[in-house]
Amino acid sequence: MILLCTVLSWFIISALPHFAMAKSFEIIAQDLEPYYYKDPSAGVQGAYYEIMKSICDKEKLDCKFKLAPFRTSLEMIKQGTSEAGGPFMKSHQREAALIYSEKISKARFTFYALPEIAKKIHSYKDLSGHTVGTLAPSLVAISL
Repeated sequence: MILLCTVLSWFIISALPHFAMAKSFEIIAQDLEPYYYKDPSAGVQGAYYEIMKSICDKEKLDCKFKLAPFRTSLEMIKQGTSEAGGPFMKSHQREAALIYSEKISKARFTFYALPEIAKKIHSYKDLSGHTVGTLAPSLVAISL
């Protein structure tokens, strides 16, 4: 069985008109390939970077992208020191402090392994005898 995780969009689309007046917008995210990652020559890159960059360009916003650890990113959004961030999975605690936009993607959980091991894994049964780690505490860890 393939475990699907709906990655919630992290951008506050509904708030764009409010921030458009300022023309400057800071987006904070964690270094989490393939969504966001730091490229030594090009700066922040990734799938969500490209999506958000195209929205910023369309809305004529000067968006600055920064990478920070997950908890720091979440706190910066809650405290208002950054206008948007993520991706954050929904939880009751987060919904009390954050506004979520519509989903912008669906993604499977991504697992990393040495090539000689990864080629042999095609189902959950194939993970038997191997150690699987996640970021913890996290909603990903809980959902697994």
